Amino acid sequence: MNSKSWKEYFYLPKKDRWITIILLILVNCLTLFLFLANQSKREAFNVSIIETTSSSETKKERVKEKLVVKVNSNSEQEWITLGFSQKQAIMICNYRNRIGRFNSSTDLLKVFCIDSNFIKRSDIILDFSEGAEVHIKKETAFFSNANGMDSVAYSFENKQTFRKSPIHQLKKTDFNVASRNELQELPGIGEVLSDRIIKYRNLLGGFVSKEQLLEVYGMSEENFDRFKDFIQLNSEVLKIDINEADFKTLIKHPYLNKSQVNGILNYKKQHGNFYSVEQLKDIYSISDSIFVKIRPYLKVEK
Repeated sequence: MNSKSWKEYFYLPKKDRWITIILLILVNCLTLFLFLANQSKREAFNVSIIETTSSSETKKERVKEKLVVKVNSNSEQEWITLGFSQKQAIMICNYRNRIGRFNSSTDLLKVFCIDSNFIKRSDIILDFSEGAEVHIKKETAFFSNANGMDSVAYSFENKQTFRKSPIHQLKKTDFNVASRNELQELPGIGEVLSDRIIKYRNLLGGFVSKEQLLEVYGMSEENFDRFKDFIQLNSEVLKIDINEADFKTLIKHPYLNKSQVNGILNYKKQHGNFYSVEQLKDIYSISDSIFVKIRPYLKVEK
């Protein structure tokens, strides 16, 4: 009796049994579909996190290569590569040679063709230093590939050429015999200024005081202050024998003009040869200040 009741309770007609089986299959399929969809979303989310993290780390490691502009040693051609015309490049170099060097961006802005847009350029680094020898700086840059997952590293060399020696290595220089290269070792003296110093030294016959360097064309007090402590004047200056010198010889000296030279020659013609350089004080066109300046460069051979 009990057995029959149990069978009756779980018994399903054939039609209902097929419907139940179909429903079970549909439920299982739906469950599997939802499970796979959820799993796909999780994987996509994880990949997104990995890519974001990798991209963030790559950006932090990436080193942007910037051009170091050596404003105190750049040639005309190097200024042209920065976007300036040849005329503008010449203007920049001439101005630098006239003042000795650029000390800051403010000095650069004094050049007519340089504006604040150049100073603010993000692809360059302005270097106002004057260091020693050649220094090669190696840096490593990291870049991500297309999917942001891998990174490739390479090294690049940033060569910075310096002409001058460090201050602590510099020695005092005799400006009356120093060569062009020796003068250029000193701070504030470049190619143009060294040539001007030598040219003026030859016209004078040599320097008798440091302050005479301020008479060199283009020499500023600021520039002079940078190398004055390295000046020595050990060698004697060349002197002109005023009893033997003619107009052509005397007029070449920077401290004498045409009127003063004629006064010397006329005095000698009227009174005969000089017996002392002090006699120049008797010449009207030669003032006391001129005499003090010219005295070290004149002599009387007896």
